[in-house]
Formats: sequence, structure tokens, C-alpha cells
Amino acid sequence: MDKQTLNKRVYIRDKTHSWLPANLISIENDVATVHVEVPENWHENTYFSDALQEGERTVNLCDYPGKILPSQNVDCNGKIHGKSDMTDLEHLHEAAILYNVKDQHVNSIPYTKVGDIILATNPFHRFVI
Repeated sequence: MDKQTLNKRVYIRDKTHSWLPANLISIENDVATVHVEVPENWHENTYFSDALQEGERTVNLCDYPGKILPSQNVDCNGKIHGKSDMTDLEHLHEAAILYNVKDQHVNSIPYTKVGDIILATNPFHRFVI
């Protein structure tokens, strides 16, 4: 298994929100301890935001492909950032796609593309992830 860098920004699975952004704190015996962090304006743009529990959680790495948590696409300030073309994302996986589309939606950009494929969201409804 590839070692993951501690304090790395990752995503973890969540039954209510699909994926949550977190900071990797430690790994021991295929169990990772992470700190779930809510992005800015999360509560204004996300359904079920009241159900979100910030803070430390443990996750079983056996539940993730290759026992590795998916990495976040962050800017130089450590904030999740989106791209208008998802092929420009450093990390491309389910969580990154959902957060990129949400980022575009929150910024009133209803169209996102993946190469030649265009994705559109309804700018008049909240985005649920």
C-alpha cells in the first residue's frame, strides 16, 4: 500500500453527504483518523447540512480502493477549488467530480465539461451532495 501523507486533504465516504472533505491525521492498522472540515458556505448550499458532524472520525481503509482515501483538489491556500474542465483536475475520482460540479454551481457557473462532454446543473436549485 502506498503511504499517504499525514495532514493531507482527503475525502471520506458519508451516508448522508456522499463524500466529506477531511484532513488525514493518522493511519494505524488500516484505520485512518481524519478531521472532517466543512468548506465555506457549506450550510447555505447543501441539503442535510444540519446532520453534518464536524470533528474527528475513524475510517476503515479496507472500504476504499487500494486502501487509499481519495485526495482533494486544493489551491495553494488549501481550499477546495474547481475547474471549468475536469480533465484539468489533478485528482479525478467520484468525490472530486461531485465537489467540482458543486463548486461550479455555487459560483453560478451551470456548465462544466469533461473533455468533450458537457455537464449542466440547474442554477435555480440547491446542489445536493
